[in-house]
Amino acid sequence: MLENWADGYIADINYTNNFYGELLPHSLQFCMTLKGFEAPDANQPLRYCELGCGYGVTANMMAMAYPHITFDAVDFNPSQIVAARAAAESAGLQNIRFHERSFQEFLDESDLPEYDIISLHGIHSWVSLENRKHILSFIKKKLRSGGVVYISYNCSVGWLPLAPLRKLIQEHAEASAGGRQEQISQALALTRELIETNAHYFKHVPGAVAQIKAMDQKALGYIVHEFLGQEWHPSYFADMAEELWSVKLSFAASAYLKDHVDQVNLSNEQLSLLNKIKDPNRKESLRDIMVSQGFRRDIFVRGPRKLSVARRAQILSNYRFALTITPDSFVSNLDTLNGKAQLSLELYGPVLQRMAKGPVRLMDLIEDKSCSKFSATSLMQMLVVLVATEQASLCLPDEGYDVRRVRASAINEALFQEPGMGCNLYWASPLLGSGILTDWLNVTILGALERGIDPVDLAWTRLRDNGQRLVHESRSLRTEAENRDELARRVEQFRAGEFQRLTGLGVSTMPR
Repeated sequence: MLENWADGYIADINYTNNFYGELLPHSLQFCMTLKGFEAPDANQPLRYCELGCGYGVTANMMAMAYPHITFDAVDFNPSQIVAARAAAESAGLQNIRFHERSFQEFLDESDLPEYDIISLHGIHSWVSLENRKHILSFIKKKLRSGGVVYISYNCSVGWLPLAPLRKLIQEHAEASAGGRQEQISQALALTRELIETNAHYFKHVPGAVAQIKAMDQKALGYIVHEFLGQEWHPSYFADMAEELWSVKLSFAASAYLKDHVDQVNLSNEQLSLLNKIKDPNRKESLRDIMVSQGFRRDIFVRGPRKLSVARRAQILSNYRFALTITPDSFVSNLDTLNGKAQLSLELYGPVLQRMAKGPVRLMDLIEDKSCSKFSATSLMQMLVVLVATEQASLCLPDEGYDVRRVRASAINEALFQEPGMGCNLYWASPLLGSGILTDWLNVTILGALERGIDPVDLAWTRLRDNGQRLVHESRSLRTEAENRDELARRVEQFRAGEFQRLTGLGVSTMPR
């Protein structure tokens, strides 16, 4: 019975409950603007559909941030849809509907509109070929002219060399006794033993060793879905572009901002070779090989329209940006595919100091005396790098902030009332219109401080009631006194840094 409705997809262990900022309407619009394409205006009433929404973390965050946009989100897993609906109801979100449907069933729904944006993250490579046909049919039927599709998928360039490793893990896990956790543990233990034997495979595919080591930091849900699903179909970019061209879609841009800063990612020789290629699709295929691309996040458009140089500059000048760090925590040393890269504080310092005063537009930087020595192009490049390195973020217009603050506070209050331990949690920021990764302890501390409650008392109560203890310097703290001392230290750390940062981003757990 399970296989009938799961159709080869892992359904007995839910996928991770993550937030994906690439799906946000203003982020998609920004990436398309950078590449010179007209995009659906995130400030206007739109219709948005997310295929394969999981727990609805991203969908609900978008519904909070864009009350003028109507959202439909679908997933075939009933437990995930139940959780998504409950989260929407607790936050009072009226502009989103969750549907428990397969892609085929959703295609046959009679009351669905045409959409301006259709997104699917982490879906395409892990569903059956039949379901991929249903997805294409849905896009053909329901995407309006001028609409865009966000699609992420495993890229064959980076993943096919790892295919033997995935097959080994899958076969050994299926042959092992016990539940999923035990099966995965045994399979990964075998691969680690294999590494120790100096197997020739790892000499030819050195990235496989890093992949195994990275598993220690991954959630069980991710590992199970990535390695044990019956369906797994990585794609070359050229094949994906051809598949989507069959429903009249053209490639517009990467939705991943790190792909927009090739001056950091690529060597001068690679850039020179890449720039010789004029066809955008062939350029993407060549770049995938240069960076050994393993995962792509692409934006395709039905009926692409190029922006004039003047119109592109005008649109870019109106985007707002906010620091998500304090200027003194600026990270200038970056790990890139070509080794270390250095961001000059002499260049970025004036921009950081201006942004420390509050959100800025490009024009604000141009008009600031300390930044006047930089061209508009250089300033925009710096802003893109700051966002790509997660030291700044796009943020939403001032208009509508009060409405967003009420909705964001409702999400954050629900988070404070029931913060899950051992899973990813996300603050809702009305300024960014986005989710900010956090954990149960920070949620507890902020909520307690805002309510005049002793955060140490509340955090200890939650630890004790859940049978948990803190870990400090790789040692589990056993006694109540030890845990309280460590909690007090972390509360002071929070007061000294995180509290001010969250306040600046509009994060609050208090109902408005």
